[in-house]
Amino acid sequence: MGISDNLRAFIDPEYSSFKGMPKSDVDAALKWATAIGPEIEILLGPGAPTGLISAGSAAAFMGVMGLPVHFKTSNSINSVALGLDKAMLAAAAAIMGASSVFLPIAPTSPFDSENKIFGTKFTPLEICQRCEERVIEWLKTGTYSAFYIPPGSPPAGFPGKPGTAWGAAPILTDEDKATMDADEDGTPIPDDKDDEDPDVQ
Repeated sequence: MGISDNLRAFIDPEYSSFKGMPKSDVDAALKWATAIGPEIEILLGPGAPTGLISAGSAAAFMGVMGLPVHFKTSNSINSVALGLDKAMLAAAAAIMGASSVFLPIAPTSPFDSENKIFGTKFTPLEICQRCEERVIEWLKTGTYSAFYIPPGSPPAGFPGKPGTAWGAAPILTDEDKATMDADEDGTPIPDDKDDEDPDVQ
């Protein structure tokens, strides 16, 4: 459904699929965690074939956002915003760990949901939309080296495509393919099918 629609189901009374407000702190935590966490892996899925591993990011997000402490109505500060910021950092850390071979760089700017998502002047619909937009925008500032092959397999390796945005679906150019198949046998590196193969000198 997407983050916005998932959130509207329990935030926006005007939504046709509204199911009611959370009944407790625990219920709110569960709803927020499950509305966003799994969508992170879906958003980043296109990068999986080229090296961005998002598996585990949903669990990391939900492990933080699913804490009822972020939804205590007695808090004078926006604890939901603080929880969301921490949960997104947890998701990014999970992605960094899982994708370490492909030289990932996490988003460096604060997620800043207090200013980027929430505010008294916004309707429930706008908050839900802003949340989805912010999650996508922030995740895309992370990068990795798609198709990266470390030195040693073959000796020169392949630099891949540094600076590929998280969630992007990059493709190899003809020049990339030529670099990866120096002997023009149709098999890109790593290639160990013959002893004379310059792909694996």
